[in-house]
Amino acid sequence: LSIGQSDIYAPLISGHFNQDIFKNSYSEFQNPEKLLAGNLDVSFFILFLFPLLLLALTYNVQSADKETGITPLLTAQAASVNSIMYQRLLFRWLLALSPVIIIAVVSFIQLNALPNFSMASFLQWWGVALLYALFWLVIAALVQRFNFSSLINAIVLAGAWVLLLIAIPGLLNTWFNYKYPSTNKTESAEYRDYDFKAWDKPMAEHNKFIYALYPQLIKDSARIDSSNIRSFSYSLQVYNREKELYSAIANKKAEQSASEEKSFWLNPVGGVMRSFATISNTTLQQQQQFEQSVMAYRLQKLKHINENQVMEPHFTKKDFEGMPKFSVAKNNHTALKYLFPMLLFTGLAITGIFLIKQSAKN
Repeated sequence: LSIGQSDIYAPLISGHFNQDIFKNSYSEFQNPEKLLAGNLDVSFFILFLFPLLLLALTYNVQSADKETGITPLLTAQAASVNSIMYQRLLFRWLLALSPVIIIAVVSFIQLNALPNFSMASFLQWWGVALLYALFWLVIAALVQRFNFSSLINAIVLAGAWVLLLIAIPGLLNTWFNYKYPSTNKTESAEYRDYDFKAWDKPMAEHNKFIYALYPQLIKDSARIDSSNIRSFSYSLQVYNREKELYSAIANKKAEQSASEEKSFWLNPVGGVMRSFATISNTTLQQQQQFEQSVMAYRLQKLKHINENQVMEPHFTKKDFEGMPKFSVAKNNHTALKYLFPMLLFTGLAITGIFLIKQSAKN
C-alpha cells in the first residue's frame, strides 16, 4: 500500500548483516514490487490522483446549471437548489471513490494471504484514506458555496491541489534539505580510506587496542596468534568508525523528521503521507530503527566470532551454534497525531460552508 517512500524521503541506507553500510555508498530503499509496478502505488493514487478525479467531476456541479440556463426551472420545481447541489456532489464523490473501493477490495484479497497480515492495520490504513477523501469533498463543497463560474471553480480547485500537493511540500522539502544537509560523500570516502589503511597499522597499535578492551588476554599474549589480534582489532576499529559516521547521519535525519512533524500544520497532506507510512512501517524513523538494530547485531556477532577465535586455532561448530540471533524490534507508533492538522482544516472548511449559507439566507 505504501511502497513508494523513496520518492518522498531522502535516500535510505540499506542494512547489511555481514558488511558495512558504506561499501556500496548510498542506495535508495527499493521495494521489489516497484520493479514490477513502477512508482505508482496505492498511496500515490489516493494522495495525488483521487483529488484530481474528484475535482474534475465536481468543479461545475452547481455552476453548470446557471451557464446552461436551467437554474430557474430547478428553482421552480425543487424546494432547495442547494440540496440538489449537495446530492450531486455526494454522488460524484462516490463515483470518484469507486476506483478507491475497488483497489481496497483487491488489496485485501492480495494481502490477506500473507502470514503477517494485520486486519487492524489494514482497516486503519484505509480509514486514513477515507478521511483524506472526505477532506477533499469538504474542500469541493466549500468552493461551490461561493457560486463562482465553472472556470473560476476549476482554477480555484486546481490551485488548491497544486498548493497542498506540490507548492507547500516542495518549499518545505527545499528548506529542510538546506537546514539539515546530508552527510557529504567526502566523509564516506574518508571512511573507506580508513578501512583500507586500518589493517596495515603497526602491530603494537593493534595489541594496545585489543588489550585495553580485554586486559584478561594479556597473561596469555604469548599463546595468541598475532593475526587473530590484528583481525579482531581491525574489525572493531573499522566498525567503530562506521558507527560514528552512521550515527551522525541518523541524528541529522532524526532532527529533520522531528521538524517535519511540526510543519504538518502547514502541510496537512504531508501528515496523511506520514500516517500511511507509519501504519505500513515504512517511515524514515522506522527504517533507521531497523538499521540501528542491524548495527547492534553486527557488533554482537563480530565480538562473538572474534572472542571465541582469538584463543583458538579455528571457529568451531559449537561457536557457530552459539551465534547471537537477530530479533526484530516492535514499532509502536500512532498515526492519528499526524492527522490533527487535516482534521482541523476540515472542521474550518465545514464552518465556512455553514457561515456562507447563513449569510446567503440573510
